[in-house]
Amino acid sequence: MEVGVLGPLDVRVGGRPVTVGRRHARTVLGILLSARGRNVPVERLVDVLWTQRTPAKPTTSLHSYVSNLRGILEPDRPARTPSRILVSSPEGYRHTPRPHRS
Repeated sequence: MEVGVLGPLDVRVGGRPVTVGRRHARTVLGILLSARGRNVPVERLVDVLWTQRTPAKPTTSLHSYVSNLRGILEPDRPARTPSRILVSSPEGYRHTPRPHRS
């Protein structure tokens, strides 16, 4: 996975450009990338995503965004196996960068 963040968000998986999704999904990915491998608490992600109109079940919505991102960023990952890129913990999520292969 390669990500360009200066200018428009540019995400490539296997060298091919992918569409990350709408604003909330891009925001989740941006927050996790900017944390540079550190865990980001679910509460912080919810606070950033919904500053005014919080949905009835914000953590459910957040989990859905993360699940969709995982499918986009790891399209070959077998179902029901742990993600190696967007890792979850009891406290939240973190982006685990993989070494770039040239």
